[in-house]
Amino acid sequence: MFIGEIIPQYRSFRRIGADREVSGQDLSPRRGYGLARFLKKFSRLGIIADDLTGANDTGAQFARQGLATVVSLDTIADERLFRAADVIVVNTDSRLSSPSVAYNRVRTAAEFLKTAGVQYVYKKVDSALRGNIGTEVDAVMDVYDCRVAFVVPAFPANGRITVNGHQLLQSKPLSETEMAADPLCPVTESHVPTLLAAQSRRNIGHIDMHTVSMGVSALRNAFDSMISSGKEIIVVDAATGKDLNDISQAISELDCAFLAVGSAGLAAELPASLALVPHTCETMQHDSRSGVVVVNGSMSLVAREQVEYASHSLNLGIIRIDVDCILAMQDDSDCRSMQQYAREASALLEKGCDIAVCLRTGATTEQAVAPNEKSGTERTEISRRIARYLGLVVAEILRLHSPFGLVLTGGDTALAVCNSLGACGIALSGEIIPGVPVGHLIDGLEPGLTVVTKAGSFGEVDTISRAIRYLHGFAAPSTLARLGG
Repeated sequence: MFIGEIIPQYRSFRRIGADREVSGQDLSPRRGYGLARFLKKFSRLGIIADDLTGANDTGAQFARQGLATVVSLDTIADERLFRAADVIVVNTDSRLSSPSVAYNRVRTAAEFLKTAGVQYVYKKVDSALRGNIGTEVDAVMDVYDCRVAFVVPAFPANGRITVNGHQLLQSKPLSETEMAADPLCPVTESHVPTLLAAQSRRNIGHIDMHTVSMGVSALRNAFDSMISSGKEIIVVDAATGKDLNDISQAISELDCAFLAVGSAGLAAELPASLALVPHTCETMQHDSRSGVVVVNGSMSLVAREQVEYASHSLNLGIIRIDVDCILAMQDDSDCRSMQQYAREASALLEKGCDIAVCLRTGATTEQAVAPNEKSGTERTEISRRIARYLGLVVAEILRLHSPFGLVLTGGDTALAVCNSLGACGIALSGEIIPGVPVGHLIDGLEPGLTVVTKAGSFGEVDTISRAIRYLHGFAAPSTLARLGG
């Protein structure tokens, strides 16, 4: 049974409740008890994200509410991830894909979740509007037969808000920030309805800040009006946590099949709005380990400054890998260079240092990619080639030394490291700070290993330092990390 089949049951439930209210029993769900709350009786929640750091960031919003949350590293999740999970997060790794590839990956993920009995899906999108947002929303709506989608990309805690349909970063339109110069996925359109109209085949609507500021009831009326007028994707302004809470409440009261779309900001409000109830989760003793391994594959200046700050404020040794050397290799799996880096890292860890594996200081994506454009190599493949190499280096390091945990910066890097370690997923346990989730690897070479992930351009200068300190004081990963046996 999935969402389209449940709606008739829900409407019958509302009619029965109304009849009982007439007879003196206050049992009607009435307004405020929408389809989403009714659905929690039938199923768990599925989340579809277009990259791993976003998947973790959004899943962490549910994990910190006590919900057992696991992240699949592949479009089709390993069935072991479903055994004790309230929330299943699927990473489609489609942010840098072509629209047709992105549609197919997201459709595959949605069909998998639907077949597995997950009736309610949240579509996570980048708060900086990178990726194939409209195409991927279409894919989920097609599979789940949704009448309407609500796109709420604001993430106020991260300085990203939506005003008059424009996505702002620290009060500036995205097209006027560093996001416009992103070498892999530049954002040149800040007006969300315009961006979606170019990417989706559905009818786009917009609800402005004035309506949002009037609260839940006004939002519900605006939703009903737009749905009645044929709007299929509705962009909603938001600038504060209260805005997101009101929007979430209004969405949860709807009587039709809908799709909620947003960043970790809206996701943080959903557990309460949907009245999700967690499973009980035991803990296990932490293994005897030492040191923290930071892996920074991001070319972002923010990420590089965070590593440099940590190297000056903590006992952090840096293993620098030259981008040009990686790109010059005939074989990405050059064991000699990887083993050399691993021996250097292990020696530092044995001395009691933490280590950071990062790209050569001062290298930029433009510098790394420009020489290869003559050969026709695409930027996205170069990025993933670098990430794969970093992942293999980390696997070599962990064969020599078992650390307390990993800090992984950049979505491609995080996915490559997890894949190199043979993990099938991540069991999320919460956040260190907003936007920096923590969890434990499921299965593979290091089951139970604590992992912190963050987007490359996210955070303050001390974010990586705080993650390292957290891992040194961390204990008791979840038993979900042992689902693989």
